[in-house]
Amino acid sequence: MRRIFVVFLLTLWFLALPLLAAETEWVKIVSRVEKSLVALIGTYADDPAPSLPFCAGFFIDQLRFYVLTAQHCVADVKDLKADGRSAVIVWAQKEMDFVVLNVAGNSKPALLPNWSVKKGEMVGALGYGYRLRTPIIRMSVVSLPSTVWSGESVPHITTDHTFVAGMSGGPLFNRDGSVVGLVVSGDQQSGWAIPITFIYQHTKQFWGFNDSRLGGALP
Repeated sequence: MRRIFVVFLLTLWFLALPLLAAETEWVKIVSRVEKSLVALIGTYADDPAPSLPFCAGFFIDQLRFYVLTAQHCVADVKDLKADGRSAVIVWAQKEMDFVVLNVAGNSKPALLPNWSVKKGEMVGALGYGYRLRTPIIRMSVVSLPSTVWSGESVPHITTDHTFVAGMSGGPLFNRDGSVVGLVVSGDQQSGWAIPITFIYQHTKQFWGFNDSRLGGALP
């Protein structure tokens, strides 16, 4: 009986090894992506906690201090700061819900984009959910790689888990640590992000790399 129990425990252990390895891998990926994240802080009407992060952003060019975030995060915000440093909008288009900020003096590693997002792919999202000072992680699976909704002009990636308030503007990233989307919204069942492929086509001049580093131009 004891031998059977030992065999049972060993079987469980070997079955759990791949899961433990995958979890360890994602911990490392999150740690790397988090180095590019910034917390957005500012003042707007009726804000009960102006000193707490209300959205996230992430670096796309380390040398020129460019940060990408969601447009609805910075609309009507005064004294906008990213990680405590003054942030200036250098490119914006309200209908597309993404903007580029310049955060002079704040230099963090830039995230590289990735053009490919597949249905069923595991992805992570980082942001300052619930206005916490420490970023939170949401793991999910892509259910729709890219779709344009009726009446919309901007495509969206849909995930099978939602994002919480405060995560807008943060990166949706893959297991390579590359950004595949910009978190913008969600409901009780799903999360939505704008594909980085679409964003790059409109903001190419602000990214700190050229297409050749990813093996060619956009598909």
